Amino acid sequence: MPHRTVPKAQSRWLQAARGKAKVRPMKASYVSTEQVVPDQHGAPGPSQNGAGLQQVICRLTRIEAMVTTLVEQRQIQDWYGTAAAAKILSKSAYSVREWCRLGRVHAEKRSSGRGRSKEWMISHEELMRIKSEGLLPQRPPQGRPSSRTETSACTFAASPP
Repeated sequence: MPHRTVPKAQSRWLQAARGKAKVRPMKASYVSTEQVVPDQHGAPGPSQNGAGLQQVICRLTRIEAMVTTLVEQRQIQDWYGTAAAAKILSKSAYSVREWCRLGRVHAEKRSSGRGRSKEWMISHEELMRIKSEGLLPQRPPQGRPSSRTETSACTFAASPP
């Protein structure tokens, strides 16, 4: 069997497995299109030209890159700001702030280190509730009702015939 050189990206992975180098995700152009030949027991094994080992290394590198990406994206926190919650819910930060202001989401105002202003904070449990059940029903407006509707109703009822 002739000696074959290992591509640079694969040699880095092998060095990383031995603890000598860092692993970097491989580009899609390095993925082998050759199929793995099963061994006598039916399990995938290296073919005669070594393509099986290359394919396993490519797959492991892709899996590692995907796991790293998922870990960076989905680190669970106890509390999220409106921007982080918006990203998780695939909505705009403005929408999430409005939901908090209108009481459609259980949220708390916390000091954000920017003077006297406070930022809405949403718990992880509340985010999971929003994902599974949706927003809370819109509560009726608080405060004084519009003077136009109240005055005109009173005026018509109190006016003499």
